[in-house]
Amino acid sequence: MHYAINSKLFDNQQLSVFSELLLAKHFWNEHELLKMAYQKLQLELPNFNDALSLFQSHFILFNALYRLIGNKNFPYAISIEVTRITLIEPTEANDNSTTDPALSAYYLDEENLIITSRSMIQSMLENFGQEFGDYLQSQGNLENNNPTAGTQAAQDQNTPANLSVKKIGDKHKRAAP
Repeated sequence: MHYAINSKLFDNQQLSVFSELLLAKHFWNEHELLKMAYQKLQLELPNFNDALSLFQSHFILFNALYRLIGNKNFPYAISIEVTRITLIEPTEANDNSTTDPALSAYYLDEENLIITSRSMIQSMLENFGQEFGDYLQSQGNLENNNPTAGTQAAQDQNTPANLSVKKIGDKHKRAAP
């Protein structure tokens, strides 16, 4: 079953404009980059209060980022983390690919955008909430009545947000022939 989407992936011309925007600054948070990209491309901003619209916009943005990572003409490596998107000077040890291949495959497959329904988004959000609570508890932050004590730890690779998205990528990898 296919679901209607409110947006489409950036075409090559839009990706070029997005690339120029990305190069204007080396550190971005997702919301800021999303707003600036949509304004620069003269696209209607998504409804940030609607989970499906927000997911679709997130997917479109990450699809563009992963397409740039795969673009040999893009002069930087891109590090995609929970709280920030960073451009990194490429080196011999850093070949423009600083991300999980399963996540890359997930975001580069447009079918994942098309098939993701509102109920699937709700399920992901519920799972994230549970995983984040478990993570905070494992870090001792809830027991200390300090739910923000793990803010720095939330940037680690094994945070619930990364785990939830990684699970999506893992499901994609298992489903691949």
